[in-house]
Amino acid sequence: MSDSAPASTLPYPPVYKDKKFVILSDWDGTITTCDSNDYMTDNLGYGKERRRQGNLDILTGKATFRDAFREMLSSIVANGHSFEECKDVLRKNIQLDSGFKDFYAWCKANDIPVIIVSSGMAPTIRAVLSNLLGEEAANEIEIISNDVDFHEDGTWSIKFRHPSSGFGHDKSWAILPYRDLPEPPTLFFFGDGVSDMSAAKHADVLFVKTKDQGDNDLAAYCTREGIKHILFDDFSKALSVVKSVVKGDLTVEKALAIDFSSVVCRFELNGSRNKYKKETMTRNVMCSRVTGHKYRLSSTFWKLWHVVGTKHIMGHQSVLRPLPTERRRWPQSLKARHAAS
Repeated sequence: MSDSAPASTLPYPPVYKDKKFVILSDWDGTITTCDSNDYMTDNLGYGKERRRQGNLDILTGKATFRDAFREMLSSIVANGHSFEECKDVLRKNIQLDSGFKDFYAWCKANDIPVIIVSSGMAPTIRAVLSNLLGEEAANEIEIISNDVDFHEDGTWSIKFRHPSSGFGHDKSWAILPYRDLPEPPTLFFFGDGVSDMSAAKHADVLFVKTKDQGDNDLAAYCTREGIKHILFDDFSKALSVVKSVVKGDLTVEKALAIDFSSVVCRFELNGSRNKYKKETMTRNVMCSRVTGHKYRLSSTFWKLWHVVGTKHIMGHQSVLRPLPTERRRWPQSLKARHAAS
């Protein structure tokens, strides 16, 4: 197996040095709903149990991502699966995050570059991205990743971008050059797993994706290391925050106080802001039309609610505080609706 890096400068040069904002995102399990390399290993390689143990060993420092990932992919090759077969399997089984198309469209319309920074392999990423987003859009998105070596016997192996790094591809090297610019842009990074640990500390705004039945390793790492981050479960929620930061309605610091994961209640808005506004809201007090409980909103969430204007806004524990029981009042229309349900 070749252990040389692909022909590229290391670290990666800051291509978008004149932009005010730059989006960098992991691919597997972040832009996609499922990690493609995990999927291949679980179904074509040595299986989920051994793969999961490898991820835990990375998280606890017992193994490097580079070595564990190489072993994962080698198990697929050892079982006789060609690279073309793997690409076909991924095209059929990997899906995009439901909110990513709109997220990318908004970034493109506002001249904000989106860069995929992946520890996977460029050919598999291109194959899936073209299948799900279309050839033209896929070619517009820059991909910084590892590559593939093909051997004379028909087998293949991963070609690490940074073979001397324990990460194989140290994603921080895609971020740090921007930090050295005279006027660095605001950097957003999106990730979900152990391959994103190298980048976690270096973004201005870190979004960490969580999944109900996922491994959530990056969230565990950031909590352990005290790294500020925003938990999200799809790009539609992340877009509302990115929009507010770009427009200047939220500072980076206030954005990092937002957490969409600990949902207390849901408020449905229509085109006229909120058809329940008069009966459920008094200055900075909002009533959940689901439970009837009133919540006092901090200025951060109140501002975000007015700024974003999306169809669904999620409240969360750190911002929504229930009023004392004796001060809770149910609007008559909500009492009737709740009783009927």
